[in-house]
Amino acid sequence: MNVPGATLTGCVASDANHVWVYGSGGLVYATSDGGITWASVAAPPATTEALVAGAHGTGAALTVITGNGGRIFRSTDAGASFSAERTGPADDLYSVFGVAPGIVYAAGTNGAIDKSTDDGATWTSIPAAMTGSTAQLLAVWGASATDVYAVGTGGVALHYDGRAWIQLQPHARGGDLEAVAAVHGSVLAVGALGQTLDLVEAASACGTREAACGNYFDDDCDGLPDACDSDCAKPPEQCGNQIDDDCDGLVDCADPECATQ
Repeated sequence: MNVPGATLTGCVASDANHVWVYGSGGLVYATSDGGITWASVAAPPATTEALVAGAHGTGAALTVITGNGGRIFRSTDAGASFSAERTGPADDLYSVFGVAPGIVYAAGTNGAIDKSTDDGATWTSIPAAMTGSTAQLLAVWGASATDVYAVGTGGVALHYDGRAWIQLQPHARGGDLEAVAAVHGSVLAVGALGQTLDLVEAASACGTREAACGNYFDDDCDGLPDACDSDCAKPPEQCGNQIDDDCDGLVDCADPECATQ
C-alpha cells in the first residue's frame, strides 16, 4: 500500500486479517483480508486536523486516540463508523495498548494514564506515580493486567504491578524514551541518544526508603510517593499547584491550610 503525501505514524493488527494503519489528518486505512486489499476508513469525527496518535484493535473493533485534547473514538464495524467515547478537554494522548482481554491503557501529557475495562467503550483517568508532573508519556505496553509499563520524556519510566504505579530506578541517562516492548524475556525501552533501558531490571532496583521527598517518585516502590510515605515529613500544602502536597486527600483550597490564603 502506498499513500502519496500522507504521514503514516503507526499500525495495529487485531488478528491475522484485520490491520489498520493511521497517521496525520485523522487518516486511517484498513484491511480485512490480511493486507491483500486496503481501503480508506472515514476519519473519526473531529479528527481531520488531528494526528491519530495510537490505535487498539480487537477483531473488527477499533479504538483510536488523538494527540489533540485526548479525544478517544471507537468503531465496532472495522472502521465503517465511529462513536466518540471521550471528546475532552483532557490531556493529549500519545499511546494506547491492550494489556489483557478487555483491559486497555492510554497514556499522554502531564503523566496522564487512562484505563478502560470494557475494550475501549468507557474510560477512567487513574492516579499514577507522575501526578503533578509535566512529563509526557509517549508509549505504554503491558504483558498482563498486573504488569504494565509506560515511558516518556526525560527518560521517565513507570511500572504497574497490579497495586500501584511506581517510578522505576535507576532513571535513564538523559533523553526521551519513545517506545517499549518485550524482547527475549525482558522489557526494553528505547529512545533518544541511542539509549536502551531494561525495565525488568530497573523494576527490581527499588531503594529501601524514600530517597527524595518532593520529587513525585516512589523511590522505595512501596506505592507511597513523597509525603504519603512515612519516610518523609509532611510538608505544608502549597496552595494553587493542584497537588496534594501533604497527602491528606485535600488539594489546594479544599485543604484547611489554604483557607486563609
